[in-house]
Amino acid sequence: MNNYRATVMANRMEENSCRGKREYMSMREASDGARIVSQRIGEPLLAYQCPFCCLFHVGHRKSRKRALAERTLRKYGSRQ
Repeated sequence: MNNYRATVMANRMEENSCRGKREYMSMREASDGARIVSQRIGEPLLAYQCPFCCLFHVGHRKSRKRALAERTLRKYGSRQ
């Protein structure tokens, strides 16, 4: 994987991770939010700490495609 492709992949992951999501200041607040929203929409949601902004978000479990992309970035490096 070349450096340009790794940078593009990391930028897309960052954008998709934070864009349009509410930011919580603690894992407890995010967990409470996940429970409330899960009950409202009827889908399981998780609270997690964002590796990009270091705040907490609520979202669905990682897809296999996202997990593979993260492993690839760790293996070949990301932004330099």
